[in-house]
Amino acid sequence: MVGAAGAMTVMLTDAITPNLMQTVEQTPVLVHSGPFGNIVTGNSSIIADLIGIHASDYHITEAGVGADIGAEKFFNIECRNSGLVPDAGAIVATVRDLKTHSGKYLVVAGRPLPEEMLAESPADVLAGVANVRKQIANVRRYGMTPVIAVNAFPTAHPR
Repeated sequence: MVGAAGAMTVMLTDAITPNLMQTVEQTPVLVHSGPFGNIVTGNSSIIADLIGIHASDYHITEAGVGADIGAEKFFNIECRNSGLVPDAGAIVATVRDLKTHSGKYLVVAGRPLPEEMLAESPADVLAGVANVRKQIANVRRYGMTPVIAVNAFPTAHPR
C-alpha cells in the first residue's frame, strides 16, 4: 500500500471544477483534471455536462475511446446518476482508423505507421468498417440514434 490517498485528494481538489478552455476554432470546451482525464474515466463529469447544456444550444460530451468502453460508462454511470438522456450517439472515425481495424496492419505505439498503410486503399477502409458497424450496434443498444462522422486530416486519402 502506497498510503498516498490524502496527498492525491489534495492534488485533485480542483479537478472537480471544470476548466473553461477553447478549441482552435474558438469553441468553448470544459476540461477536467488535465489532458486525458476524461479518457481515463471514459466520460466527462455530470457538472461539465450540466454547465454545457445550460450554456449553449447544443452540447456534445466525449465518452472516451470506443462506444464499447466510454459510452458504456457514460450510459450506465453518468446518465443513470444524472438523469440526463442524450439525443444521439456520435461515432467518430478516420480513414486511418478504418485501415487500422482492417486487420491487415500491425500498428505499434511509438513506431512509425507501416508505409503501405499510408497509401490510398479503399479495400482496407472497407475491411475496417466492421468495427464501425459494431460501434453502431453498441450505441443502438442504449436506444440512441448513431451519428457517424469521418474526421478528415490533410494527409488522409479520400478513400
